[in-house]
This record gives sequence, C-alpha cells and structure tokens, in this order.
Amino acid sequence: MPRACAFPVRDARADAAGRPRRRRAPRAFRVDAAARPGLWGEARRAVGAAQVTKEADGMSVGDEAKAAEGWSARAAPLALLLASGLAWGGTTVAGKVSTSTGHPALGLVFWQLAISVVALGLVSAVRRKAPPLGRRALIFYVVIALIGTLIPNFASLTAVAQLPAGIMAILLSSVPMFALAVAAALGAERPNPRRIAGVGLGLVGVILILGPEASLPRPEAWPFVLIGLCAPLCYGGEGTYVKLRQPAGMDPIAVLLGASLAGLALLTPVLALTPGLWVPFPGPWGPAEKGMLISGALHAFAYTGYVAMVGMGGPVFASMVAYIVTLSGVFWGVLLLGERHSPWVWAAMAAMVIGMALVQPRR
Repeated sequence: MPRACAFPVRDARADAAGRPRRRRAPRAFRVDAAARPGLWGEARRAVGAAQVTKEADGMSVGDEAKAAEGWSARAAPLALLLASGLAWGGTTVAGKVSTSTGHPALGLVFWQLAISVVALGLVSAVRRKAPPLGRRALIFYVVIALIGTLIPNFASLTAVAQLPAGIMAILLSSVPMFALAVAAALGAERPNPRRIAGVGLGLVGVILILGPEASLPRPEAWPFVLIGLCAPLCYGGEGTYVKLRQPAGMDPIAVLLGASLAGLALLTPVLALTPGLWVPFPGPWGPAEKGMLISGALHAFAYTGYVAMVGMGGPVFASMVAYIVTLSGVFWGVLLLGERHSPWVWAAMAAMVIGMALVQPRR
C-alpha cells in the first residue's frame, strides 16, 4: 500500500479476539477530521457555528432582559409622578366644589383624614401589615400629620374657597422653590446661581398673581394668595423631613395611615370644642358632599404616591410633581368648572414652570 495514504489501513495481525487490527497512518499524513472535505467536516463546522450562535443569542437575551428591567425601574417612578400629579391637581377642583356651600375648612380636613384612614386601613388589613408604633415612629406621624395634612390642607381649602382652582394649582407649583429653601437652610442643599434664579422666577409668578387687578376675581382676595402659599411651604419642608427622619423599613402606606390617625387624634378635640367647625357627613348628597368624598380619595392616593416618590428619588425628585399638579389643576379647572384666566395668570404659570425647571438639580 502506498505510504501517501491518509486513512488507516488493516494490519494483517489480529487482536486477541481474532479481529484484524487497524494501523494508524503516519503522523505526517494524518488529517484533522474537521478539515477533511466531505460531510463530516461540514457537520463539525455547522455544529460549531450553531454553538456560537446559541451563545450569542443567550447573551442577547440576557442583555435585553437587563435593559427591560432597567427601563421598568426608571418608568415606575415616572408613572407614579404622573398619576400622583393628576390626582393632586384634581384635589384643587374637588376642594373648590366641597367649599362651595360654605363648609368650614377644618371640618373638611377631618373627613379627608377619615376617608384616608378607612381606605388605607383596608389596604393594610389585606397586606396584614400595621404601621409601626415605636416612639420614633409616633413622633414621625405627628410631624407628618401637621406639615403634610393639617396645615397645608387647611390653607389650601381656605384659599381655594376664595380663589379659582387654577390659581391655587399655580401656587402649589412653588413646592420645589420652598423645598430648595428649606434644604438650603438645613445645609442639605447648596444653591447655585441657576437655582436661585429659579426661586426668583417663582417669586415673579406670585407677584404677577398679586399685582395686576385682572389676575384675581376680586382685588381684596389677595390675602388668600398668601394663605395658599402656606401649603407649598409645608410640602417643601415635608419632603426634606421625610428624607432625613423617616424610620427605616417604613413604607408609604404605613406612613400615611399613621399620619392620618395622628391627624384625627389632633383634630378631634378641636372640633369637639368648636362645634361650628363640624361638617355633618354623610348628609344630603349634593355636589359639596361628593366633592368631599372625591377629595379624600384623591388626597389619599396622591399623598401616598408623594411619600413613595421621596423614597424612590429623594425630595427634589418628588417635588417635580408640582409640574403635573400645576398643569393638571389649571386644566381640570377650565374643563370641569369653566374657569377663564387673564393673560397675567398664564404669564404667572409660565414663570412658575420655568422657575421649577431651573430649581431642579442637574443630574
């Protein structure tokens, strides 16, 4: 047999079983199977290519899963920001309707808190998770009840009874300005010229509402603008307080339920001693009573979302809800109440929105 043959040949000698042995070709003449022409080599190359493709596809699927997870993590806070802002803007219209018959503001705040307690209590019962009751948690609830519900809701309802709902929504857009001022006063933020200019534009917006006579329905209503500004001041301080003092492991539903219970405990003695502030409910189901019910439900949702946003992105991110509150509040007022505003009010809203954009920190 010629020595140039590259394939094994039969050896004349036999093995122990009587089968003829196969003699390997010399090393110089061996050919790797994958390099041989024919079906075997093609099959090996196809299997290798398929393996590479499979691994590449596996990496692609993993990357896509990570990208989808990252997008979901970014989309959740933004979706909550939008939903909370729309609900919060709706509370200005619902508050305007609920005060239309002369109901006292504190009496309305009581029922807002009561509705929140019922709604959030049911949620907590389903979750089987009660609010913590330690000393630190109780102090936290009381502070949140004061600066997050009692004072700002009383101020908002008192002001919106005398002002259009759209103007109250524009005033609420100053939350980021107050949040920056409070954080700077506590040393948690260092304002720069751009952010200071944003606060200045917010002040310009307030002046545009207060100054020209055409901005307000009645010139003598200007003190209610100052009363209305107490609400964003409280909300701005609340965001910083939640970020700095919220006990570890306390979720937003527990925070709002505990704060609502604390608010009821603080407000009930006041209403008991001053019967004139009490609002009977349920009473005749007119527009004011329906507005009261809707306002309480929207308040519970919007406020829970706000506290959740503080935990997700911090107080400055949560204060961005004021953009949505402003635009949606003005929109709901025009759509549902037929409000019409002068050019001065639209200029004030533009100044507030630009001011909010400047106040936000650059990421």
